[in-house]
Amino acid sequence: MMGLAPSRPVGSLLPAVPREHGTWFIVGASVLLGPAVTHLVHLDHLPLASLAVVGLFGRAALKGKRPADHLWAVIFAAVGLVLGGLLLARHADALMAMSGAAAAVLLGAHRLLESRRLQRAIGSELVAVALLTLVGPASLSISGLQATGDTLALAAANSAYFLTSVPYVRIRVFGPRKPAIWRRLRFLPITLAAAGAAAMALSGPPARALAFLPLAARALFVALSCPRPLGSATRLGLVEAAGSLYYVAVIAVLH
Repeated sequence: MMGLAPSRPVGSLLPAVPREHGTWFIVGASVLLGPAVTHLVHLDHLPLASLAVVGLFGRAALKGKRPADHLWAVIFAAVGLVLGGLLLARHADALMAMSGAAAAVLLGAHRLLESRRLQRAIGSELVAVALLTLVGPASLSISGLQATGDTLALAAANSAYFLTSVPYVRIRVFGPRKPAIWRRLRFLPITLAAAGAAAMALSGPPARALAFLPLAARALFVALSCPRPLGSATRLGLVEAAGSLYYVAVIAVLH
């Protein structure tokens, strides 16, 4: 979730575009979670994807400093409420309700952290990513799955998968220059990856845990040794994108 400031000229009236590229992979993979498991795409996956995109643009507007950003934040909030209400009305089950309630709590926590100027703290990033991953259980609800133990385990695994990237990326970016960051966070990625793999194995075929294999390998790498300076942020982004595609593909194949 560490990223650049939203990009728009100061005088522009257009909405700021989120430049935290990792968030798009989180949202995309989480929207596809339901179709990957059931091999069925529901029409309501479209408003879910729209809601997630509106959320990303809304967060960018809240972080902006232009006069237009305040207006866009209100617009995106209104659109988000309409889309969220539509999904809750059409899928009034426990899984969707739990997703909505968790989203409200995490959104409040994230706004509180940002109001205290802690938006760059790792805790704030973890909360923001956890909020985005709630698209996953909502996607499962739209696909017709209920709040069973298997489904909740899959939703937890989905969150753990993307939460692992928060400390990993921070270590790769700042660790070589600030070894204290590596020492403090070195075991967090492998812990999250192990917990996620265990949850994934409990969600269905145990072989689903293979979805975490590349993630666990890189987490183990940073746990054992402080990484070298990051050569290219683009390369890291491509690795994240490939990892997300592999993750969804494994779930789709081992349904």
